[in-house]
Amino acid sequence: MIVGVLTFLAQRRLPHKKMLVFTGALLVIVLAVMVGETIQEMQLAGWMSTTTISNLYIPNWGQVWFCIFPTVETLSFQALAVIYVLGSYFAQRYITKRKAIKKKLIAA
Repeated sequence: MIVGVLTFLAQRRLPHKKMLVFTGALLVIVLAVMVGETIQEMQLAGWMSTTTISNLYIPNWGQVWFCIFPTVETLSFQALAVIYVLGSYFAQRYITKRKAIKKKLIAA
């Protein structure tokens, strides 16, 4: 609900393109939370190994609200998910710009 209110408030001040990017960033955060929770549930069920990072302190609120747990598996899968989405975004931007440059060269 908080994210929805922030989105509607920010929409008045942001252009549509920036608003879509902002919404996408919020979805990336939701993805990271979902991946962290899923991996932790699989570890609790015994379906995945658990390699604890003993010298990494994550406060309880970070574990509860953002599902960031001090294990190699959760952090690596969360990082992979975020890198995949961000990589897709930047690859799409690169391809779009490249097509625009190609069009200009053909038109000239």
